Amino acid sequence: MKPVIFIFCLGFMSGAMGQERLWKSGIEIGTGLSFTGYNANLAYTGQWNNNQIYLGPKIVYSDANALFDAPWGGHAGYRRFFSINERLKAFAALDYQFVLFTYNRLDNNDLNSIHEVHFSYGFQYFFNAHWSVGNSIGGGGYLERLIDPFDGRVDQFTGYSTNLRIFASYRFL
Repeated sequence: MKPVIFIFCLGFMSGAMGQERLWKSGIEIGTGLSFTGYNANLAYTGQWNNNQIYLGPKIVYSDANALFDAPWGGHAGYRRFFSINERLKAFAALDYQFVLFTYNRLDNNDLNSIHEVHFSYGFQYFFNAHWSVGNSIGGGGYLERLIDPFDGRVDQFTGYSTNLRIFASYRFL
C-alpha cells in the first residue's frame, strides 16, 4: 500500500509543478468604520481560484466607545470573487472582527470584548498582477461582553452593525 501512496504523491507533485501555482498569497492594509469605530488592519491574504481568506491584527483609532483602553483585536474573513472584466472584480464577503479592551482609568485587568460579524459586497480593481484596491459595504451584528469592574458581573449586549471598508492589496507571485 505504501508504494502506491508514494507513486500517487509523486505523480500529483509533478503534475502540480507543471501548472500555475494554485495558492497565491499577499498582504492587505485597510481601514474601516463599524460598531467599534474607525479601525485599521493589516492582513495576510491567501487566494485559490475565486476564493480568498484573510487574517490579521486590527486596532481601533477613534473614540467611538469612550471606555476603550488598548483597543487591539483581530480581523478575519472570506471573499468569493465574481469577474466583471480582466481588471475589475466584484465580491461577496463574510467578515469577522473582534476587539479586546479594558476600562479607562480603572484598576481593572479584566478583558472585555466586542465581536462583529458582517456580510458585505464590494469591488476590487487590479492595477496589475501585484497591486489592487477595493471597497466594501455590509451589515451584520455585534456581541459586546463587559465585565463590570465593581462587582465582576458579566453583561452581554447585542445589536445590529454596519461595516464600511477600503483596502489596498499586494499579491506575491
